[in-house]
Amino acid sequence: ERRGGMVCVDLAADELDGEAIVAALAAEGIDVDTRAGAGVRIGPHPTQTEDDMGRVVDALARAVSS
Repeated sequence: ERRGGMVCVDLAADELDGEAIVAALAAEGIDVDTRAGAGVRIGPHPTQTEDDMGRVVDALARAVSS
C-alpha cells in the first residue's frame, strides 16, 4: 500500500473560504487543494526545501489575512 503525507490546515467554516485561499495560492504558483472537513490540504514532497515550505506558509498567511 502506498501512502503520502498531507498537511491539512483547518479553516473555520464560517470565517474563511477554502476555494478563495486555493485560488490565491495558485496565483503564486502554489498547488494546494481544499476539501470539506479537511481545510486546505498541502502535499509536501521530500524534494522540497525548507525555503519552499516557508514560501507556502507565507502565501497561506497572506491569503488568510486578505
